[in-house]
Amino acid sequence: IKPNKRDVSLHFDGDYITPDRNCLGDLSVRWLYGAPGSGLKVNGTLELSAATTAFKGWEGYDFRDDTRVFEDQTFTYPDMKTDAEGHASINTYYEVNKAATPGMLNAGFTFRAFEPGGDFSTSYSSIRMSPFSTYVGIKTELDKDEWGDTFLTAGKPHRVEVATGGA
Repeated sequence: IKPNKRDVSLHFDGDYITPDRNCLGDLSVRWLYGAPGSGLKVNGTLELSAATTAFKGWEGYDFRDDTRVFEDQTFTYPDMKTDAEGHASINTYYEVNKAATPGMLNAGFTFRAFEPGGDFSTSYSSIRMSPFSTYVGIKTELDKDEWGDTFLTAGKPHRVEVATGGA
């Protein structure tokens, strides 16, 4: 194992990305002494997994659809070259099965930048991916049993609050 000789970083504008429109990320490669990693081969992967779906100000609401199960997915970014300033553009337009997506997703990016001799540096970064523009959440008061598990009591009226949140 060799230490990284390059700083590889990925930056997106905003706190989340979406899979069904072009969200461009800036992949930047710099040598540790500060020079841009120009003309270097880079490639990588995107791993999607289910995430917690929550919104600030709406604590206590459940915005996740537990009837859906998301199978982790991996996408590949094939070989590309950095420009003269050591940058490459990363697009997040991917086909995600929204019918099987319960809510927000974690998007984990792993990128490698190669030296001309074949050695490479690796970086990992993550950001939230929002497959939907609007989420519907519910909130209700749950009963607890002696072990602390929560449940709704059958045959008893329950107040349910509904809210919508957007990513």
